[in-house]
Amino acid sequence: MKYHEVLKQEQRIGNLLSRLKELKKELIIWNENNATNQINEFLPPNLKTFPAFDIKDYSEIFIASLKTLNENEIPVDTKRLLNLKEIVDVGIDQNRNILSISIEGKERKVENFTATSNKDVAILNNLIYSIRKSNRNNLLFYSQNCLENINERVSNYQDILNKLQVLLIQNSRIKIKVTIYNNGKEAVVLHPFFKLTVYNDKNINEPYLMNTINWELDQMKPLNDYLNEIKELMKEDLSEDNDKEKVISNDYKSFFQDKKTFPHLSIPGGANITVILETSSNLSDKGNEIKKWFESGALFCRVDGLTVDNDLVNSPEILFNANIQDKVKTNLGL
Repeated sequence: MKYHEVLKQEQRIGNLLSRLKELKKELIIWNENNATNQINEFLPPNLKTFPAFDIKDYSEIFIASLKTLNENEIPVDTKRLLNLKEIVDVGIDQNRNILSISIEGKERKVENFTATSNKDVAILNNLIYSIRKSNRNNLLFYSQNCLENINERVSNYQDILNKLQVLLIQNSRIKIKVTIYNNGKEAVVLHPFFKLTVYNDKNINEPYLMNTINWELDQMKPLNDYLNEIKELMKEDLSEDNDKEKVISNDYKSFFQDKKTFPHLSIPGGANITVILETSSNLSDKGNEIKKWFESGALFCRVDGLTVDNDLVNSPEILFNANIQDKVKTNLGL
């Protein structure tokens, strides 16, 4: 599996975990507010705030939890529910694998729904009648079952997410943008390789070789204007899709290197150059430690470059953090 495929799975599981945790929180609140006691024992529960079918639409997660149940576990069976007064208007319709449930005119659709057994059909039917009759015992039972199901899923998915994140961080690389200013009158030529040192005052002092993966001069406006003129002249030979040429020929061989490798960087006197750098190797075992300190706001970095005359070019110490430290806020007057 490729890195971006693992990253995509990590993002999907992370999003699902967020939804599960949100629903868990709302189910706990709803259960507490609608639990049977002497005051509300004979009052219908508040279905307008029932998390499984509220505005955020957790219906798919809720319906999926029904498959873990057995009919004999449900407090009030469907036969008894049929004899009770109908309080809420509930409609149900299934078109192929899409289940539509409408409560007081508010429709929710559950995709990829399949009732694989008579048991699934019977439990779904009981749920619908429990909502129609606003049966507190059954709805609390279904809510609690969903909550228990969520707890198990959250535990499993969190474990998977943690393992994926360890794998991703170990195989990640650091990418930074650096602006270099030549305050002299003569051009300066730099090697396309730099050293990044990431450190804190505890246990991290890691040097990394950085490769140049892109660059741009600040004084590029005339060239940009010229490139736009060329693009206008060639628009009939370019497709509308991402400006890719309609006919691509491999006959032309450019003298210049491709984007995977870069030549030396020449900075005219009084000019800036902005360089995109990326570590040449993965973070490996130090990745988790760097991530922890990066997020805590206690990590610094410095970038060193080398001219063709073997003169070192050093950046000042700068924050390499997710958060701005207090002393930086003070210096900024915040």
